[in-house]
Amino acid sequence: MFLCACCLLICCNNSGRQQKSVDDDASASSRDTLIALSAGWAVHFSEYNEKLELWYNPRIVNLNKKDTMAIKGYPYECGSELFIKVSPNFKFFVLDYVNKWELTDEEETERENGDVILGYGRQFCEIINIKNAKTISYMQSDCDGEWNNKSNWVK
Repeated sequence: MFLCACCLLICCNNSGRQQKSVDDDASASSRDTLIALSAGWAVHFSEYNEKLELWYNPRIVNLNKKDTMAIKGYPYECGSELFIKVSPNFKFFVLDYVNKWELTDEEETERENGDVILGYGRQFCEIINIKNAKTISYMQSDCDGEWNNKSNWVK
């Protein structure tokens, strides 16, 4: 199924955001999502939680070798809202991670119209070296930055 997902998506737009869902299962499910970073690289998310609207378990994919690598230093207990920005030289990308959860009965103070109330932690992001699949920098306040022409992340 993963190889099918690779074949389904190789294109990306200028921000590197293009997704293809192979499985439309509800709630916390296995849903392969592949986002191209460049012609030879992508990031693959193997799980999606519909209630929390977060993708989990990102892996770097070398499309030429059909090899996947875990991202060293990425907090896998957190999810992503697919905030991804690829550097102009295609060597790095910024990936968010969010700590969000459904409140338990003890934590919950009220529900409006039966809607689930979510707890929400801070949003962070990381600069990840694509080829080495390794986090090189953590950020909180600078997540809204941009890549400059020299592939430096600037606020």
